[in-house]
Formats: sequence, C-alpha cells, structure tokens
Amino acid sequence: MRQARGTEAFWPTESQELLLKAALLRGPAAQAAWRQWTARYDFFNHPSELGSFRLFPLVYKRLVADRVDDPLRPRLKGVYRYWWSSNHRLFGAAAAVLQDLQDAGVRTMVLKGAALCPVYYADVGTRPMSDVDVLVPVEQLASALARLRQSGWRTMTAQLDDVIRFQHSTPLVNDTGRQIDLHWHAFRECLRSDSDDELWNTAVPVQIAQASSLAPDPTMALLHVVVHGIRWSPEPSVRWIPDTLAILARGASAIDWPRLAQQAFLRGISIRLCAGLTYLRDRFDAPIPTGTLSTLRAFRPSIMEQLEYRYFSQGPAERHRVLGRIERVLAGEPLVGYLRWASGKSMPQALAGLPAFVRHRVRLVAPAARRTMRGWASRRRGTPVPG
Repeated sequence: MRQARGTEAFWPTESQELLLKAALLRGPAAQAAWRQWTARYDFFNHPSELGSFRLFPLVYKRLVADRVDDPLRPRLKGVYRYWWSSNHRLFGAAAAVLQDLQDAGVRTMVLKGAALCPVYYADVGTRPMSDVDVLVPVEQLASALARLRQSGWRTMTAQLDDVIRFQHSTPLVNDTGRQIDLHWHAFRECLRSDSDDELWNTAVPVQIAQASSLAPDPTMALLHVVVHGIRWSPEPSVRWIPDTLAILARGASAIDWPRLAQQAFLRGISIRLCAGLTYLRDRFDAPIPTGTLSTLRAFRPSIMEQLEYRYFSQGPAERHRVLGRIERVLAGEPLVGYLRWASGKSMPQALAGLPAFVRHRVRLVAPAARRTMRGWASRRRGTPVPG
C-alpha cells in the first residue's frame, strides 16, 4: 500500500521548492533558485499560499547574508519585520500562559515553533508562527484546563470530554482573540497514557520570553517535526523542511539515530519518518545516516500505518471525489483513528469505547457532510452553493 515516491500531495510545489532552495541553500545555488522563482512568479500577483509567504523571511535573511542587492529585498524585509514583531508579541502572551500553569503546579512543554524558534533559529523573525502549542501531562490536564479557564481562556468545543478521550489537543481562545493549542499528547497518532513518557523524560529547558518551560530534545524534536509535516493540509506544511534542517544544523551531533528509528517503530510512524528523511537527504543533502534510512526501509509497517499514510497523502482532488469522501468516512481516518485509540487496550475496553468514538466522529463530520450534501443538491439544481 506504499505510494510511489513523489506522488503524495504533501510534498512542496515547484514554487515552494524554489523558495526553500533560495532560503536554505547558500551562495550561487541559493541565488540561482531565487532568480528562477522571480522569473517564473510575480511576487505581487502570485497566488502565494500561506506556506510560501512564511518562507519569505528566510529568503530575506539569505539575501542579506549573501549580500545580494535584489529589488525585492525591501519588500521581503517588510515581511520579515512583520513576523519578528508578531512572534515577539506571541511569545509575550505565551509566557503569561506558561507562568500561569506553572504557578498552578502544572508542568509544561512547548512544541513546534515555540520549541524550535528559541533553540534552533538564530533570529526570532525567521520562523513565522500563528499560535503556541503547549503540552501538559495527561494526568494534569484537568488542573491545566481549570487554571486556564480562570484566566479567561475557553475551549472551542462543547463536547470536550470526547475530544480529550479521542484526540490529542484542542484550541483555546481568550477575549483578545489569541489562541493556544493545548496538548495532552504530542502526537495525534499516540493516545496511550504513557505515549509521552519519552518526551518528558528527555526534555530540555527552554526560555519563552520571561517564562521557563521544557522542549523536546533534538531526537524527539526531529521526529515530531518530520511526522507532523508529512501529511497533506489545507495550509501547506512546508515549514517542517526548514525546521528539520535547523535542528540538524545546530543539533545533529546530539541526535540519537537508533533511538529515533526505535521511537518511530514503537509509535507506528516509520513510513512518514522515512519519507521525510529521504526527501531531505535527496533534495537538500541533509546529513541523514544511510544506516538509519536502511533500518527504516527494512521495517515492515502494519496495515494500519500503511492505510494512515495513504489517507494523509491525499490532496484536494482525491478528498473532493464523492467516492473518495465515502471511503474516507467509512474506512479511512475513522478506522485508523479508532485503531490508534484502541492501541494497548483490552478487547472489552476497546469495544466498550466504540459507541462513544462513533458519536464523536459523527459530530466531527456532520458539518462537512451537510455542506457536501448541499453542494451536491445545488449542482443538481444548477444553483450556486451558499457560502
């Protein structure tokens, strides 16, 4: 069930890959990629996805480092300064949340950009972020939610018990419109009570503005970044590529490659890790040990992992097909999600939770299903679909 290399929808587009090379390569190679991009695409009129827009600060810093006097440098500098300012405000708000939780006796760990930016990026403006992901121990989740509610944060779902039971995180918002993603598991694929023990046991200190917290060590950070990026998303997830290269640039010697492969096997995410590491070595000459790739390729993944990879690889064309939607609803994400949740549970426990899981999934897909049915009915009638 492995897909042919390069057919998955989550790989960067041609435009994004040129921008990645302009940002991440050096000297003539980076300059050549930037010239190609500007020759093919209009900076002002190009329908730049958010994923591409978030690469511009790195492109700007590369042009500055290589002393390239480009006509677009002032525009790129404006994008860079926007993210520099935005990130500083975001870290200030995040520090208040982290301190609040720590005052309540809740341990915290920052994930994704909040963990990577202060540790692996030399410049806070080069790693755009829209929110902060905070992980708390699953046994302290109730205390964390209670404290955050007291501080004006609220969840965005009315069915929080099911979300906690069957998912790994939930967004919270406050009255100013700021948002944080509160995690009780770091990986959406790993929902057992002990799934995050390895992260907590190997975490390293990190400073977020005035607050102290923890971050994944280089090995677990690399695993988390790659696996999170290897899935299609409406918001292109190309940031995983500079994130991974930043980890390798500053912490390659600290990465325990056998432990990385072992954690991928234990968590059932070896296909995605192997795909991501192979891409990085092939396209950006990343220092990935051949032995690690050989070990990952030799492993025989479960049917569940293969099925999961197939669905995470699908893009809009596949997802919008009627048969594709039916397949996804009946045998795709729900089936894999249930198997993931049931992992480690006894058969009676797994069966006892099935009705609640089905109820949870129906609530998740109901709005999309209604939109699909309205769209289908409108097309049959020849009338426009309301927004």
